[in-house]
Amino acid sequence: MITFGSRLKSLRQKKGLTQRELAKLIGAKHNSISDWENDGHKPDMDTIERLMGVFEVSSDYLLARDNPVVYRTNPIQSKSSGSTCPTRLSKPATLFNVVMTGFVFS
Repeated sequence: MITFGSRLKSLRQKKGLTQRELAKLIGAKHNSISDWENDGHKPDMDTIERLMGVFEVSSDYLLARDNPVVYRTNPIQSKSSGSTCPTRLSKPATLFNVVMTGFVFS
């Protein structure tokens, strides 16, 4: 299973960067890079954005979310509450040519 840490390490090595070099590029401590690569901790959102810029990848790819779960509204309403329930789709739904990841209510 691919994790954030393994994805980060792979991207860093493909760029030919040491942990210290990557840390300097994003304004982090080199031991933080080691912690992230060993899945000890995860960086904050600002750091994730800087990592996305360095590696030129999306947040989903960086965070090892290659297969996002997409939901759509179930057309059958609940008899008790009258509300609809989200159901899981096997393929991502698109709306205006944009892949929707999360809840889509129609």
